[in-house]
Amino acid sequence: MTHATSNREGGFSLVEVLIVFVLVGVALMPLAGVQLSSRRAVDEAQRYGEAVALAQTQLEQLRATGFGAAVADSVQNGPFTVLTSVTPELNGSGLPSTDLERLSVRVRWTEKGDALSVELTGLRADRQ
Repeated sequence: MTHATSNREGGFSLVEVLIVFVLVGVALMPLAGVQLSSRRAVDEAQRYGEAVALAQTQLEQLRATGFGAAVADSVQNGPFTVLTSVTPELNGSGLPSTDLERLSVRVRWTEKGDALSVELTGLRADRQ
């Protein structure tokens, strides 16, 4: 009895493997783009969070000073520039109030060439 033998062995040819690698690479490219844009969004959100926390801290420090004692100031804190201002609030007749101040804190920074900022404001009353 004679058995016919085949020269063809099981497995994949080099061309088939290369085609699979190309297809997988093409399929993964959009995922890499999504990963990159997600990372940028997370970094930007983190900067906004840092800026808001810095502004809240500065606003609380302004509130802690005595009425009429807080003054406008500008401070550099890492990549952030913190600008504070204190102005008398206008009363109903449009004149500056003697017992109410508007406190304002603006935090500015630059990210990828864009100027970004966050501003928080609050009021403080004279406690006589």
